[in-house]
Amino acid sequence: MTFVTANMSMSLDGFVSHPTDGVGTLFGWYGRGDVVVETTDDERWELKEGAEVGGGKSVVIGSADLTRQALNAGLLDELTVDLVAAMLGEGIRFFDNLKETPYELEQTSVRPGNGVVHLAYKVVKR
Repeated sequence: MTFVTANMSMSLDGFVSHPTDGVGTLFGWYGRGDVVVETTDDERWELKEGAEVGGGKSVVIGSADLTRQALNAGLLDELTVDLVAAMLGEGIRFFDNLKETPYELEQTSVRPGNGVVHLAYKVVKR
């Protein structure tokens, strides 16, 4: 069975990108200590409700739009957020336009870092 995870760096006020700075402010923590980056095969996949995604492999989503689509379709298994000590004030919000809210999340880990807190949640299926 495919396991679908979404991971994004997000500001304290809920933005994943700023209109003029892009994601620069959100990734300053990358150079502040050890960072573990997991990668998967570079395969294209299409988000389809009720379909198996990724052919039994783990799939990691790194897009706010695809994360929303996966949540809305009931396909997301895990949500990980790198909560960055910054406030962007405007830009692209991570969790806009969610359907069928509220979503129930079960916290699985909290790891503090330098300028960032890594949060992980299991998405409780309805």
